[in-house]
Amino acid sequence: MRESARLLGLNPDALPEGFYAPRSRVERDTDFEVMPENWPAVSLFLRCQRSWHLTPDGHRMALNRQELIMMGRTYRVENLPSVLDDILLMEATILVADHEARVKAEARRKLTRQGRRPGAQF
Repeated sequence: MRESARLLGLNPDALPEGFYAPRSRVERDTDFEVMPENWPAVSLFLRCQRSWHLTPDGHRMALNRQELIMMGRTYRVENLPSVLDDILLMEATILVADHEARVKAEARRKLTRQGRRPGAQF
């Protein structure tokens, strides 16, 4: 857990209890800063990051809103409606990135099926 926080560029000693960041989802060379006013949204998102509704083929579709609200109330998040709006923006960004990754992966699979290497010059 402490290593995951460090990889995210966070101070492990400043993290709330229950923090979780799976290593497989973290790019090791990416550092970023979280502005203080965004900490409530980031903190709640990290608590609920595994609470996704999935499509039948296993792709993320939406965060579980009831889980977000319950966790927000449990941890007494101030200004919860505004924090939820911020999380929904994070959710939309993640879903767009997921879609782009699936499109690229499908294009690579098509090239491979055609006997071409992805990225090869023609």
